[in-house]
Amino acid sequence: MRNLEMIQEFGFFEISALSAMFPIAYGFFRIRHLTIALKILLWFVTTSFLFDVFNLIVSFQAVNNGTIINVYALVQSLFIAFFFLKIPNSRKGFVRWHILVLILALIANIIITVSFGVKPLFNVYSVCISSIGVLLHCGIFLIEYLRYNIENSISDDPYFYSVSSLFIYHSCVFMIFFSFELFNQDVSKELWNVKLAAYMLFNLFILISFITQVKSNKIIET
Repeated sequence: MRNLEMIQEFGFFEISALSAMFPIAYGFFRIRHLTIALKILLWFVTTSFLFDVFNLIVSFQAVNNGTIINVYALVQSLFIAFFFLKIPNSRKGFVRWHILVLILALIANIIITVSFGVKPLFNVYSVCISSIGVLLHCGIFLIEYLRYNIENSISDDPYFYSVSSLFIYHSCVFMIFFSFELFNQDVSKELWNVKLAAYMLFNLFILISFITQVKSNKIIET
């Protein structure tokens, strides 16, 4: 498989990664106003940012980081699953089963790599499968949300923004990684840039969800 780091244009990748600083800074500054679910999302964004920084450093060292990326794909899915476990209009039973499967997959991935010395290669399809799980959670939530809140204003609901951001971003991730090997390097570079742009949009929506929650709490306090 082509090295993903080779198609990351220096500059745009950094800008995309740094966009996470906005929801992180605001989220920790206003963390006492956030719900448990949004705090989980805050830690998810923080972990993603730290991984991007680490991945950038490793890419300059020409080190095989396939195992790290595979493990991270599972860890981020766990964060998102726990987020859905704490919000309304989600199928709690389905979320719990998803968490169990993710934990078992994470343990299996580590054991296979460490104990059996399997060569750590980045698995595109593991990312696709993880994205499918996230999209299922998002789809269930949005269908239930729109069914029971169609007459209410969505601008006041932080969960609508946060789930929408996950849905948009992971839809993009799934389509890009699923079709990644079908195109030449020039097209793949443009597709990767689309992913980076989607990540910036994701962070914008997360920031809006935090701001919406803080405003809602201030209205209740007054």
